Amino acid sequence: MKPSSLLSLLVLLLVTAFPLRAEEPCDTGKRLVLQLFDDMKSGNIERLESMLPEGFQSIHQDGARNRSDEIKLLKNLEMARYH
Repeated sequence: MKPSSLLSLLVLLLVTAFPLRAEEPCDTGKRLVLQLFDDMKSGNIERLESMLPEGFQSIHQDGARNRSDEIKLLKNLEMARYH
């Protein structure tokens, strides 16, 4: 067997034997959304505040909000079961 073929086979075996499975983007997004909903439902305002950057803005059916207005909304939010 040629050295280059042997090296290719070795690399292939290493890659398949030790997969470096990173979390799928879909899994990460789902986990983050569920964590956000859990924090909103439980009233974990400290974590919610840490997630909103200083220049945060949101648009809702009733108008636009900046960071402080969104935090006020979240503090008074009463969420029902969502899943």
